[in-house]
Amino acid sequence: MVTKIKLAVLIFLALLIIVFVLQNTATMAIRFLFWEFSSSVATLVILMFALGFCVGLLVAGWLVKGMTKGHSSKTTGA
Repeated sequence: MVTKIKLAVLIFLALLIIVFVLQNTATMAIRFLFWEFSSSVATLVILMFALGFCVGLLVAGWLVKGMTKGHSSKTTGA
């Protein structure tokens, strides 16, 4: 039952992404420092989302690693 719900949610999200991409096909010029390129708005939004997701995973990993490192270095004083 749970796997059917997960599959339904994934299909729904995939359909939302497809609709988003189809509705945002206009190209947009991007300039950053010395680079300049153009791409569709949907592609840029998806790339920025993926970049933010990766940065979030890295930061969360560093925070968890720092928290576990802090716990293991504590000594109990009696």
